[in-house]
Amino acid sequence: YLEEVLKYCNYVFTCIFIVEALLKLVAFGLHRFFKDRWNQLDLSIVALSIMGITLEELKMNAALPINPTIIRIMRVLRIARVLKLLKMATGMRALLDTVMQALPQ
Repeated sequence: YLEEVLKYCNYVFTCIFIVEALLKLVAFGLHRFFKDRWNQLDLSIVALSIMGITLEELKMNAALPINPTIIRIMRVLRIARVLKLLKMATGMRALLDTVMQALPQ
C-alpha cells in the first residue's frame, strides 16, 4: 500500500515540476532560462524523473546500461531546490554550486 502511495506522490510532484519548468521556460525565454544554473538543475531533475517513471512503468530496467538507482538518487537533488529558497549557509551553497558545475553541460 505504501509503495503505491509513494508512486502516485512521485507522479504528482513530477507533474508539478514539469509545469513549473514549462512556465519558467515560457516566462524567461530560452536564452535567459538556460543562463541560470539552477534552472539547468531543475530541468535535468525533471528529465531524470520522467525517464525514471517511464522506465519503471515499462519495466525496462534490465535494458539500461546504467543502474536505475542512479536516476532515483539524482532526484534527491530536488532538495537542492528547497535549500536554494532558504538561502542556506555559505558552505552548503558552495557545495551545491560545485555539484551543479559537475553536472554535464
